[in-house]
Amino acid sequence: MKIILTLIVCSALHQSCLDPIQRTNRFETWADCMRAGYNDSLEIIQELGDISLNSNQTFIKFYCSDKPLEKPKTGDPA
Repeated sequence: MKIILTLIVCSALHQSCLDPIQRTNRFETWADCMRAGYNDSLEIIQELGDISLNSNQTFIKFYCSDKPLEKPKTGDPA
């Protein structure tokens, strides 16, 4: 089984999140995916910087799964 990492960047201030970011690399173990989730989250936080983090009260959620995100089909009737 290959495990997929998905990260979600959110703002506590605005009570909203950006679209999930699914990483293209796959992991052999749950532990490897979890470590990558924490590492990737830290990289994103460092890229955003303190001003953006503080002004938007940014936080990052992530999860590991064995299924890719299902993308909505275009042109489907509502």
